[in-house]
Amino acid sequence: AKSRGFIAQDLYKIYPDTVYKPPTNDLKKDQWGVDYGKLTPLLVKAIQDQQEIINKLEERIYNLEKK
Repeated sequence: AKSRGFIAQDLYKIYPDTVYKPPTNDLKKDQWGVDYGKLTPLLVKAIQDQQEIINKLEERIYNLEKK
């Protein structure tokens, strides 16, 4: 089974605080890592923002349909 996750090097470009970057660039010895716990607040905020948009769109649809 394939594992799923973020590519640490890509995530580092956007949210460097969520990534463990090894002290050297020796790809044979060192591995990058993602601290998923630090991503949780970012993901929750994104869901909250989306829910706000959904609520506004539902209200807009309701108002349009009752006309």
